[in-house]
Amino acid sequence: MDPIDGNHYKMLDINITHPIRVTQLAITHFLSKKQPGSVVHISSVAGQRSASPTPLYNASKHAISGFVRSLRGLEKRFGIRVSAVAPGLIKTPLWTEARLHLPSYAIL
Repeated sequence: MDPIDGNHYKMLDINITHPIRVTQLAITHFLSKKQPGSVVHISSVAGQRSASPTPLYNASKHAISGFVRSLRGLEKRFGIRVSAVAPGLIKTPLWTEARLHLPSYAIL
């Protein structure tokens, strides 16, 4: 959990900020080499719907889906394909253990 008085959210940094930065780096690399390339992001079905007890996660995956869609013109113009896969729920320890540490009001 992020502190209430913090100035950013780790979830958003990991799921939005860092993928955007990596995409910028990859596009710069592909353009400088004048070669085609691909960038693949991990989205989620949470980015396609909004019925989840994890609103920041949902928001971040909606953002990735929108980001990827907005870059579709790069493929035709420069041969750079930006795509995303959207798996369903995978119950990893990150999901199951994090829920144990959330305050009851955070689990909707």
